[in-house]
Amino acid sequence: MASPDQLGYTPEKRAAVAKGVEQAKRYNVYGDFPPLPDLIAHKYTPTSILVTGAAGFIASHVSIRLARLIPSIELLGLTRCPTALMSVTSWSR
Repeated sequence: MASPDQLGYTPEKRAAVAKGVEQAKRYNVYGDFPPLPDLIAHKYTPTSILVTGAAGFIASHVSIRLARLIPSIELLGLTRCPTALMSVTSWSR
């Protein structure tokens, strides 16, 4: 076994790390990802959406738009109010 360098890494350890870095550079997340046949067959249909910061300007407008675009979905608005620790509001049609 070779002696460690100033940082305490052996040449074998440095070679293993360099090999891992090269493999990470060549990794293709879309081509190398393992197939998941059990998940592909199922169709996921969301029944509710959680909107955080619902009292804010952007989130409140997003919530209104979602309620109009997808009337069958339940929106759950979560926000932090200065007068209460947490506030939860649920909209459903």
